[in-house]
Amino acid sequence: MRMTRIASVNGEAQVPKIDTPRVAQRGFTLLEVLIALVVLSIGLLGLAALQARAMRFNHDSFVRSDATALANDIMDRIRASAYNLTGAQAEDTIEAYTGAAGACNDTDPAPAISAAADLGCWLAMIRRDLPGGAAASGTIARVPGVGADNGDPSDDVYEVAIQWIDRETGAPVTQFFAFQP
Repeated sequence: MRMTRIASVNGEAQVPKIDTPRVAQRGFTLLEVLIALVVLSIGLLGLAALQARAMRFNHDSFVRSDATALANDIMDRIRASAYNLTGAQAEDTIEAYTGAAGACNDTDPAPAISAAADLGCWLAMIRRDLPGGAAASGTIARVPGVGADNGDPSDDVYEVAIQWIDRETGAPVTQFFAFQP
């Protein structure tokens, strides 16, 4: 340490000045740490929002997959009921699926023997498996074909519509399927 004496001003002696060597600063200041925490928290909030959106899209995909499986189920039931039938008999059997749904007996291990019972079981599965409960529904509509033989049910197209309630918006969502028996 070196002391230097400064000359007096107006005859008064001044306090001596001590020269100390400069030490290099080490570490972080509090302001730098706070800024780093703010940047980190903004990044983590963005990551949480991304995860929430991914979960929502995953659920939407799951519900649409269930609706597709339910539509395939009723299409297979219709095809199976008309199997080995021809002409008007097959057309009447398939047409019965566009009518009113009957009661579903879930406790009976034997398959449903009528189109109305098949429809009743199918609608019960829709209400059980899709969001919206009793508000979820399914319909089947026949669109006559334009083939050469209009009496042949193989010319007809059947449209299956399945509707459920979106859990985020509360709005109805409808998915359509079309098939030929």
